[in-house]
Amino acid sequence: MAQLTQAQVLAYNKKVQAAKEKASQDKARKELAEKELARTCKELSDLLGKEITPENLEAEYEAFVAEAIKTMESGNRILEGLEQEQKEAMSEPATTVTVEDEPEGEPVVFTTPQVGNAKTNVADDLDSLLGLK
Repeated sequence: MAQLTQAQVLAYNKKVQAAKEKASQDKARKELAEKELARTCKELSDLLGKEITPENLEAEYEAFVAEAIKTMESGNRILEGLEQEQKEAMSEPATTVTVEDEPEGEPVVFTTPQVGNAKTNVADDLDSLLGLK
């Protein structure tokens, strides 16, 4: 049987103690990260108006990014179309339309045409259209 020395036992105990401290620190970091994640999910839920959980966070993020990219691409197409129209308008020669003033004299009088018999009252026409007369 192999002999254990006091030095070997002390070294072993030191390693065990270091491993316990590291495990304790890792546990504390994990708990802190989980609390931060829960707080962030709550904040996102309030901001977006739908439930965000650690389980659906990645899928919601990917959907959000996809929608943002789609919206940006659509906006860029619209802007490109506007820029193209502006370039075309700038390259076409400007056309000027001159409107001549009305000749001096009699004013132009607009009249409204009468429908049916001029003696007919408008109220009577409406009544007959509505089937009241």
